Amino acid sequence: MSTTRPIVGAVAEEMYLRMGPMADQDEALGWPLLNYIGAFCDTYLQDIDDLVSDHPTYGGWGSIMHPDLAPAYALPWLAQIVGVRYNTAISQAANVAIIKEPTGWKRGSPESIITAVKAYLIGTKTVVLTERWLGDPYKVLVTTQTGECPDVAAMQAAAIAQKPAGILMSFTAVIGQLYSQMKTAQATYAAAKAAYPTYTAMRNG
Repeated sequence: MSTTRPIVGAVAEEMYLRMGPMADQDEALGWPLLNYIGAFCDTYLQDIDDLVSDHPTYGGWGSIMHPDLAPAYALPWLAQIVGVRYNTAISQAANVAIIKEPTGWKRGSPESIITAVKAYLIGTKTVVLTERWLGDPYKVLVTTQTGECPDVAAMQAAAIAQKPAGILMSFTAVIGQLYSQMKTAQATYAAAKAAYPTYTAMRNG
């Protein structure tokens, strides 16, 4: 017969303390009551208590209503609260980002397309959306960097799902840095020329 006190969760401990006189002989008998309460509470109640108890910053239910605090198993539920679908094809971090900025609320906007694309990118997650591509108000171009998109088909499908009806969307991937990145890093032509002695060096960043 074991005399070592079982380790149980906070809910089980609270319930055990409420048993009062019923627990007087529990240690002598090998802790059958505490084991029973622990088995029930730790299996069915502790997770719920962890989720609904007051959070020091967010109050009651804070641990499940905030995507940074919610456990992984609760994220699909939280996703549907804001009108998005948890996507098992992308990482948990990418899903959390989508929950924080639900693309469905801005469907058809440049932000929603960029957010959808970034969910499938790795590395720098660089994406540039060019509206009125080739001077056509009904064409857009999505530009990413080579090697940053492990699943191109899935990324393109996600972007197309966000575009407005009637818009024609094209995709391209470039090696190295984009012109917009170079322009941000090197404010003047002289600075760019000094930083990149050749066109290849400028393209590769």
